[in-house]
Formats: sequence, C-alpha cells, structure tokens
Amino acid sequence: MKKTSEAEFVQKFIENLQKKGIPAEKHFCSNQSEYADCEIIFDNEHIQIEAKMLSDPRNSSNQMHMLFGELLADRNRKKILSSDVDRSALGILIPERSFQCFKELWNRYKSEDMEIFCREYQLHYLILFGENTGDISFYKLPQLESVTKL
Repeated sequence: MKKTSEAEFVQKFIENLQKKGIPAEKHFCSNQSEYADCEIIFDNEHIQIEAKMLSDPRNSSNQMHMLFGELLADRNRKKILSSDVDRSALGILIPERSFQCFKELWNRYKSEDMEIFCREYQLHYLILFGENTGDISFYKLPQLESVTKL
C-alpha cells in the first residue's frame, strides 16, 4: 500500500468536506508557511487546522512536540477563508487509523496541563479522517469527547 503524504491527506480531507458543503481551503506549502495546513468553517467556528500523520507512539513523540509548536504559530498566521464567523479555534487533523496512537501520546501529558493549553490557545478539536471511507469525526479537546460524525 502506497504511503499517503501529509499534503495528499489534507487535499483528500478538503475535497471531502467541500463535497459535503462545508467551507474548507488548504494552504499546504511547508511548516514555514504563513498559513495553517487548512481551514474550515464548522459549528460556527473558523478552525485553523494542523495535520499530522501519526502511526507509532514510539516514533511519534517528536511529531507531537512539533505539532504543539505549529499550533502556537497558527495563532498568528493569516486566515485564507473569509467568513462572518466571530469565533476562532485551532484543530488537529489525523488519519482515523492514528487515533489510538494520538490518545496514547496525548495521555502522556498531565490532564491539567492539556486543559490549560487547550483553553488558552483555543485548541478545540481533534479531527479524524478516514482516507478510504471519507468518514470525518470531530472530538472535543482536551477530553477527547466525540462531538460530531460526518
């Protein structure tokens, strides 16, 4: 099976959302970009999203550290979607198959610290995307409570 790149993954995610009528745009160049990997308007929030292709908790620890740095940088990045939505949030996009890996890595941090991080930086969502099925699941952070399936 061919390994999907992060850019291809984000492109499939955006195309899937657009088919469902959800405003979405990608801007995937590099981690030095002026923009988040992609943006969507969902649940009356403008969400700037960082994507990660996590697969093995033993090898993904550094990716989580990089992800936190990218999320911090996203707070000051330009938005590419224009909207009348007042509320802004950050989100993390991962493949559906990476959910267990993400949970294991997420739970390595103290829950109080994650609550503070999510509240202070408006990190509201973990988004799972099934590349083969097109299924999309939104989880509320920091508790990882399932919110919506598309």
